[in-house]
Amino acid sequence: MDFAEIPQQIGSLIFQVIQSGKPAVPFKWVPPARSEISCRVTIHPFTVGISQRPNAALLVLDDITEHERATRLEIEAGKLRLVRQMSWHLAHEIGNAVTPVSTMQQLLDIQGDDPEVRKELSVVLGSSVKRIVRLTQQMNFLSRDWDGKAGDSIRLTDLIEGACNDASSYQSSKGKVTLNMDKAKSPWKIAGDTKALRHAFSELLINALQANPENPTITIRMTETPSSGKPGIAVEFQDTGTGFWRDVADKIGEPFQSTRSVGLGLGLSVSRKIIESHRGSIEIPHPDKSPGIIRVTLPLPEVGVN
Repeated sequence: MDFAEIPQQIGSLIFQVIQSGKPAVPFKWVPPARSEISCRVTIHPFTVGISQRPNAALLVLDDITEHERATRLEIEAGKLRLVRQMSWHLAHEIGNAVTPVSTMQQLLDIQGDDPEVRKELSVVLGSSVKRIVRLTQQMNFLSRDWDGKAGDSIRLTDLIEGACNDASSYQSSKGKVTLNMDKAKSPWKIAGDTKALRHAFSELLINALQANPENPTITIRMTETPSSGKPGIAVEFQDTGTGFWRDVADKIGEPFQSTRSVGLGLGLSVSRKIIESHRGSIEIPHPDKSPGIIRVTLPLPEVGVN
């Protein structure tokens, strides 16, 4: 390629490199007449002859067309694998919810006048509807984006109590749930999407209830803790179950991670997305010493604690 054939964009950079003596930042370039080709351009200064300063530049054009094509194919394959995985889990979970209803429908045709059959049908319908409702909520919150605005202001203890009621309704077989939380010593309010935050906490509580025996006890501790130099609140959920194993704790929040044979394994993923969208974090602080603890940290309003 003669210098006269070099595009103006690259020619200007060559001149700047020679003048400054510093290499240009590598960049991608597509020839105007060959849009199917992609090149990586690097320009380095060097000296010819006895000059004390750079008086020339080395121009290198690397053809990265095949590399970019391979990258695109890899991304598309990754998306396809995710779609397949999501489809399999969705089909499995919806099937788990619908199969008992189908079975009871057949029994209803035979023994529809039996009060016990009708009572059992009511229980099965209620359980299946709850599973499908929770599934649609998870999908809804996973698909949403938040704009980072403050939103509603709500007392944290009220939010957790509401989330506990939601979790208890999904896990009614666990019996009475005892929530140890000192409301008098927990005056903090947080700002955000109340519905989303309540769902995030309910998923954490559902996870705690699933891992515990009947009539479980969940202890809530709240402490003010600065985050990045700004006021924040740490909320710890501790149950009486066996907690998370180390390998599971390391994968907290990853989709489709579950030690149970039912469910999508999306509960903690949904919670993490909602919490992080509110500039917070979620972690298992002591998986070896206290495996039954999950900690959520959220920012407090900077104007002061209400």
